[in-house]
Formats: sequence, structure tokens, C-alpha cells
Amino acid sequence: MRRRLLLLALPCLAALACHPCDSVGELRVAGDSSYVRCAALDAPDEGERRVGDVAFEIEGRTLRFTSPPTRVAFFRGPAPRSADLEGSLSALVERGTGLFVMLGGAGDDEALAQRSLRALAATERPALVLAGGRDEAEVLSDAFEALGDEAPGVVDARGLRVVRLGATSLLLLSGAPGGRYARTDDACGFGPDDLEALREA
Repeated sequence: MRRRLLLLALPCLAALACHPCDSVGELRVAGDSSYVRCAALDAPDEGERRVGDVAFEIEGRTLRFTSPPTRVAFFRGPAPRSADLEGSLSALVERGTGLFVMLGGAGDDEALAQRSLRALAATERPALVLAGGRDEAEVLSDAFEALGDEAPGVVDARGLRVVRLGATSLLLLSGAPGGRYARTDDACGFGPDDLEALREA
């Protein structure tokens, strides 16, 4: 009897040794290029949010703008460098940007990712943050948790599928395809299941 109990416990101990505080364990995909399925993370909290004069609503995995911004800026974050975004974002605000979409590269550690999120919050414009192959799932989650409720316009968009901008829809998918370009085994990637879920959305 003891032998059976010991054999059942060993896999759990091995898993704990690898990732003792792993909040994304069920989303890990092992293989030659291991990764975390960030698109399968929980969607942001539902409800309406307002940033300045712009309002949007999150329902399930869909975000819908009440009055869509007319100018959207898509850009990659500063990682692997630690450059500040404030100057670039301020220039885009002056040009009338109403929505920011960060396509990965928020920061290679929590402090740098937090800095990127706070720079987005300072624009007082809605901002959607996706993850790329550089972004580690837990690092970005921890950065959002540290931000708390002080920046309702900065949205962790990894768990979203669709953004409705009036007649235009953006389909969202975070991470490296099959983890092939992921920086580490903890970085975001996507696979066939994620593509199917996006197709259905």
C-alpha cells in the first residue's frame, strides 16, 4: 500500500520542484518548444469601463467600444531594452491617438513590465496589451496585479478574442506560433486549439 502512495506522489513532487508557484500550470504545453497558452487565460472582468470620454464594455471574451476611437496605434513594447515609453506615447497622444495596442514586448521582468503598463495608463487613453514570444505569462500577470484598479483603461487582452470598433473587428491572439519563437518555456505561445477558438469567435 505504501509503495502505491509513494508512486502517486512522485509526479506531484516533480511538478512542484519545477514550478513551485505556478499559476499557469494547466496552460503549459510541453515539447521541443514549450510555451504557455496565454490566449486561454481567463478573460478580463466583465462590465463597462471609462477612460476620459471613451467608454467600452467587456462581455465574455469580447470588448466593444461604445464610441470607437478614430485613430489606433499598434506597436511593440520596449523589451529586451528598458527604454521608457512616455515620450513616444505622448507624441502619439498629440497626434490624436485614441487607442493603444501593445503587441508584446512589455518587459522581460516584472519591474519593466510594470513600467510599460504605467506609461500606458499615463496616456489616459484605452490600451490593450497582448503578449508576444518574449513575454512570460506570470511576469505579465504579476505586473497587471501590481497595477490593480488604478488604471481601468489598461486591459490585459491575452484572454480576449475580439475587439469591436464599430464596423471593424480585431481578432486577438497572443504569443509565438507553437512556441517556436518563445524566449523561454514560460513565454506565451499558441497552438491549434487557440486558432480554432479564434475561428469560432
